[in-house]
Amino acid sequence: MRSPKTLLAAILLLAILAQGCSSIGIGKEEKKEITMKVLASSSDFAKYIPLLNEKFPHITFEVIDVYRQMIREGIETAKWDERLVEIIKEQKADFHMDMSPEYYIEDYPLLDMAPLLTRDRVELNDILEQLTEDQIRSTGTLKVVSPTFDRNLLFVNRKLYRELGVAEPVSPMNWDEFRQSALAIQAKDPSVSGYKLNQPWFYAYNWIGEDLLGLESIENNQLMLNSAEWRELFEQLFEDTFKDTIKLQQTNLDNPVLINTGMFIGRASYLKNIINKNETPDDWAMMEQPRNPSVTWSSSVYLSTPLSIYKESPYSDEAWEIVKFLISEEAAERLTADNLANGFVTYPKYIGAGEFPLEPLLVKGSSKPLSSVQLIQPAYQAVFDAFRTQFEAVASGILPFDQAWNAVDQKINEINANPDNFIEK
Repeated sequence: MRSPKTLLAAILLLAILAQGCSSIGIGKEEKKEITMKVLASSSDFAKYIPLLNEKFPHITFEVIDVYRQMIREGIETAKWDERLVEIIKEQKADFHMDMSPEYYIEDYPLLDMAPLLTRDRVELNDILEQLTEDQIRSTGTLKVVSPTFDRNLLFVNRKLYRELGVAEPVSPMNWDEFRQSALAIQAKDPSVSGYKLNQPWFYAYNWIGEDLLGLESIENNQLMLNSAEWRELFEQLFEDTFKDTIKLQQTNLDNPVLINTGMFIGRASYLKNIINKNETPDDWAMMEQPRNPSVTWSSSVYLSTPLSIYKESPYSDEAWEIVKFLISEEAAERLTADNLANGFVTYPKYIGAGEFPLEPLLVKGSSKPLSSVQLIQPAYQAVFDAFRTQFEAVASGILPFDQAWNAVDQKINEINANPDNFIEK
């Protein structure tokens, strides 16, 4: 018969062994299986599921694809905005990828992740710091983060400039120098396009005026798009690119054919297309966009895979673990290896720029100060419709430019006459 001392020693030994097994995972309680609702494109999120299942095997993902749901429901395109908001409010998805509800619904309850970064001592690289600092500076909170980034850059077709015997443009340059360079190669070969833009034409008009030339679209609660400066810009853009774009009904120029194009202002991630075609820095140069000397800001990085969490979700802790993983270096390596990155991962060694220098991608930019006043959506839509209908007629040869501009000018004056068309942000 064992003595009490022997029995006590055995109990202590078992306790020590049990503690050791627990510390290495033996006998550890498995995480509770959950189903998490995700607001995302079903086709895009499907690419992430193998990686997330590997890292979080206890989570099943139910994807809420708003646009596919509206198509199944037979919703008219004109009513998509209204139905989209209804679906978001009905579903109350736990986690969002590429479809943050705050873009559609003001004051939607999203989790502020800034305190969680501090609590969990998450180290951010330079790009992630820029992405988070910009948000915190402008809103005081961090409701959206991204494992990837993009920015706008200027691509110069060096090979085409050499072939045509025209001096390459150099950075920095202003808008007039940019256009002169584009017109110089068109003069050498009329079949060549001087430059292309990757934004839809009306958005490009606003963006170039505000971000590259430093013009104000709204001053003293008045829309300025019909002013002399804005008209001059529109005339330039219409003759350079808009006329052909409108004629061809081109709306998406993310992956344009640029063999016979001198310069392209677009997403830096177009570099991937260049590399896939085995082109080198001898063929293309990346540089800062043209901008006037009065402009004090420059191209800044932006979130290209926005992630956010529903503040009232019962699974907000689990969703935060997913976000924390996706912005980690471990995930960056996988996103690159599995070709999942929309844009570039934020860790430079996994960007994969080939022979191209990383500096244009990584240089720290500065964002344009946000305006405190904006047009209400119906007024903005009315302006867009006026430009579209009038200049579609000009591009088709039905109307002269001046007549179309006068109609747009009249519509803008009507909008400016009603103070209710302008709201504080």
